[in-house]
Amino acid sequence: MGVTVTLKYLSELGGGRWEYRRRVPESAKAVVGKSEWKRVFSARNAAGVARGHAKVDAEFIAEMSFALDGLSPAPGSASPRKAFEVALRRAEGLIAGAVGLDDDEVRAIMAEGIAAAYPVDPEDGTALGISPPMTL
Repeated sequence: MGVTVTLKYLSELGGGRWEYRRRVPESAKAVVGKSEWKRVFSARNAAGVARGHAKVDAEFIAEMSFALDGLSPAPGSASPRKAFEVALRRAEGLIAGAVGLDDDEVRAIMAEGIAAAYPVDPEDGTALGISPPMTL
């Protein structure tokens, strides 16, 4: 008994080559600069096709997410500066959603929430699994 799986946005070009082809969302077209997104990959068997599809699909989703944040390069190819700008915009968006507190209070509450996710040594109260700061 065989199993058939249909992978969306994929067509066979022949010779073990496959094309992933997908429309760019309207909201991202201006940043991406094109209306269609394509990638070609090679695969020798069905498992390779599934792996290639998953990898290229994830790349498309990441690039569209990045484009919706206003930056055109994909996350993997972005400079550290551009990645920082995206993170800064996201952080500002989180702070802007708070009502009745100033920015410093919101940051302190968010930092406490992040710190609460880490285990603490019961003897001295320091976070476990985090290296101590390096002294120069």
